[in-house]
Amino acid sequence: MDVELVVTFVLGGGTAVLFAVMAFKLWHGKWLNLIAGNYFVTKEEAKSPEQRQLGRRVAVVVVPCAIMCALIPVAAVAEALGLQAVQLATYVLVGISAVVMVALIVRLFVVGHREQRAAEERLLAQDPSQEDNVRLNHLQTRVIYGFLAFMLIVYLAVAAYGALTS
Repeated sequence: MDVELVVTFVLGGGTAVLFAVMAFKLWHGKWLNLIAGNYFVTKEEAKSPEQRQLGRRVAVVVVPCAIMCALIPVAAVAEALGLQAVQLATYVLVGISAVVMVALIVRLFVVGHREQRAAEERLLAQDPSQEDNVRLNHLQTRVIYGFLAFMLIVYLAVAAYGALTS
């Protein structure tokens, strides 16, 4: 067996298992501190329905990542055996998984944004002096969205360049 093929199996398969375990744990309300911005959540707060719902939403996003990683060794074996049809099918499935993952991320942000707006409106109705904090929070959100959009553009540009040069 080729060393490159073994490394592909270890990295692709290992990462797929890691993402699958992560999705399982997040779905069941564990490992919620792995979610960005959730590191300092107390154990009591982590048991809240909102945190559990957040864990489930993130778990759903992690599943396509596990699928993509699991397909890496399949594509490598197909290439080693000269099975171009299987290799092409795995690449198509990776592309579909990537599109599904991006759609789920967008959904995650849209739902989160709606919930955050509703919470901010309730806060401002109770305490109008919090307007500056809400405005700062909006600025932080725009920076995060801008960074994510930049990363997506770079990813798509690299993918397009790779597709055009091969």
